Amino acid sequence: MQKLVYEQNWENNLTEKDRNYIEEIFDNLSFDHSRKVDFTYLWQAINHRDDLLVTAIVHNLSGEDVLFNETVVEYEGVAKDQFSLPVTLDAHTSMPWTFIFNSYNNAEKVSELVAPELE
Repeated sequence: MQKLVYEQNWENNLTEKDRNYIEEIFDNLSFDHSRKVDFTYLWQAINHRDDLLVTAIVHNLSGEDVLFNETVVEYEGVAKDQFSLPVTLDAHTSMPWTFIFNSYNNAEKVSELVAPELE
């Protein structure tokens, strides 16, 4: 069974409103276990440096722990970059994360994160 966890900084700083939103989304998900890792898009923003911030729930749907180490993540049709997360995502665990893309294609609407193919 998939469980939702928060990285310590998220746990300490997440507003109650955002936590409730994330948990409501998570509670209503059905998972496609054909992929090892998948994403559920939550929101996007542009910061003061004009970076694209994409917040999603990262799902490790496999029975093994996953480490994002220079893993290519693509925000479909808009941005693509390598990311290393400072945490290991345990088996059958989901965790919200914000990916910061320094460069991206300017688009009115961007659709979804594309799950990386992990070995």
